[in-house]
Amino acid sequence: MPEIKKILQGLAGLKIVGADIVEVTPGKCLLRMLTSNPNEITHITGANIGWEMLALMAKTPLVA
Repeated sequence: MPEIKKILQGLAGLKIVGADIVEVTPGKCLLRMLTSNPNEITHITGANIGWEMLALMAKTPLVA
């Protein structure tokens, strides 16, 4: 996760106007299906990446 955060933070200054996170299906995590201990690592990682993208978009000035 630290690597992707560095990459995303390196995009600061660009006009980020949209983002898409795919292949994060709540309740269908392979690790959850294979173990009796539900591990939410996929969902947490997806949420963290989404948060970083929202932060980048919030820094983009709105110009008419």
